[in-house]
Amino acid sequence: AITASKKTRRFFYIDDGDVYTEKDVVNSQGRNYRIDRLIVFSKEVWVIDYKSSPRLKDQYLAQINEYVKAINYVYPDKQTKGFLFYMDNIEIEEV
Repeated sequence: AITASKKTRRFFYIDDGDVYTEKDVVNSQGRNYRIDRLIVFSKEVWVIDYKSSPRLKDQYLAQINEYVKAINYVYPDKQTKGFLFYMDNIEIEEV
């Protein structure tokens, strides 16, 4: 299962953070985004976007970078990391 894989486990079994799915955020220009999975820890925030495959990677990178910028605005005191989660081959790419 996807949640049991060693490489994906850390994104699903969270002991010390808050997990949000389909989280709506608004950037500083008022643009609304819906983040697939957002995990907020005491010092970090992980932004996770699910994709079927890396076929449109450049577009996905631009999208996740916009999400990260929006989250930086919401949590300015935390380090933000973005991840693309490819469901076809269960690969995770940190952006």
